[in-house]
Amino acid sequence: MKKLICVIAVFFIVLNSSFAFAQSVSAQNTYYVVQAGFYKDATILMESYNLLKAKGFPVYKFAVAGGTRLYVGNYKERKTAESAAKQLEALGFETLILTQKSTAPTLPKTTSLSPASAASLEVSKTMKNEKSQVKNIFIPEDVTIKGIFGSHSLFFFIDENWQLNDNCFFELVFNQSQIKNYKNSTLTVLLNDVPIKSFALSDKDNYQAAEKILLPKDKIVKGYNTIKLSTYHRITEEPCMDYVNPANWLTVCKESYIHIEYEGIPDTFGVNNYPYPYLKVSDDQPVDCIIVVPDNPNNAQITAALTIAADFGKRIPYSNTDIKVECYTDIKSISKDANFIVIGNSSDTENEIFDPIRGTLPDLKNAAIIKEVKLPIDEAKRILYILSDNDEMLLEAARSLTLDNIVLQMKTNTQLISSKIEEEKAAEKNSDIITLKDLGYEDTVIKGIASSNLRFFCKTSANLIQNKQKKLNLF
Repeated sequence: MKKLICVIAVFFIVLNSSFAFAQSVSAQNTYYVVQAGFYKDATILMESYNLLKAKGFPVYKFAVAGGTRLYVGNYKERKTAESAAKQLEALGFETLILTQKSTAPTLPKTTSLSPASAASLEVSKTMKNEKSQVKNIFIPEDVTIKGIFGSHSLFFFIDENWQLNDNCFFELVFNQSQIKNYKNSTLTVLLNDVPIKSFALSDKDNYQAAEKILLPKDKIVKGYNTIKLSTYHRITEEPCMDYVNPANWLTVCKESYIHIEYEGIPDTFGVNNYPYPYLKVSDDQPVDCIIVVPDNPNNAQITAALTIAADFGKRIPYSNTDIKVECYTDIKSISKDANFIVIGNSSDTENEIFDPIRGTLPDLKNAAIIKEVKLPIDEAKRILYILSDNDEMLLEAARSLTLDNIVLQMKTNTQLISSKIEEEKAAEKNSDIITLKDLGYEDTVIKGIASSNLRFFCKTSANLIQNKQKKLNLF
């Protein structure tokens, strides 16, 4: 009897300890995020983001269908999140506190960490690496695939300066016909013509069925990639009728999206990577620099700045561009939050922005210098100096940066321009015509006799006013 009592006592002690440990794990895996707004307009989003960042809030962006949410913090205690929400409301933001669950493993109670290590671990549970960036590419509208054999192709772009992480995937959301008398219907997903997943459709929901497909990064290429959805879809045992039966359909929903996680490849030191990192053509906010001119610029210096800005616009013709041009005195100090393109002459070097190159300039009476340096406070950021005491050479230096075949020859971080650069003029192109090659696409093959859909995207500026004179020519 005593043995039985002891066993029961031990059982209750173990059960109570397990319950307490489970409670501890649950508590440690819960955290709180403050939503500070939902934005559809990228300009307003960045204004709010930059305001909160400047005020020291741990703010980050999260893309969802139809827009972007601004989140603040990953707080372990709800009262801390409530305090942050009150501060945000005082700034005019409407807030919502969200409860999140972390999937990170919980440390055993016996583990001892320094305060700094513990703080680092807490961040790693709930946030991605600060260097990691996310791009979600949504389908603009629902697409319906009809018949037995069908396909639909989607395209997404990978910038040459992106290093992909392992967590890239395609979130497929679809509806399908409620008639499922035939059980062997399938859907296959191909990435750049390589099958990466196939699954049966008979056991999937008819409405808003979701399937997450991992995109192997070794199958993703720089430039445009193709995701093809290939269906074998039957609803009855009579294939001839299924070809023409309007009830035989599958719709890819606009809630589907391609999720890309990446880190920017660090800029190699030298001018030959220009315009990167000053212009990142694939980013939502592509211009990542401030053009700086003297307080009282002359005509040549203004023209040089406009040449750089116009070249940026040509490289991203279908996007809104926010190019900042400021005077020397507007730059109170060299900030680690920006790259700089500095235009001027040797007499301007007393300004603080010239600290990294002061005393190293050659004679610029009949020449111009293009020199790139790392920011002393952040080596990931750059300053590009375009300087000359000769107006003609200053303009020639600015123009040389718009010529890619010339830039590729600039192997070092310092280039001296002492004569006019001869460049073979390309044939004038009709600006009213945009080819698929201009958009980055290559020749595309549509195979077989079955129904196939291809969709090409042409990004246009929100400020562009379109008229009705548009047409498509196929060759």
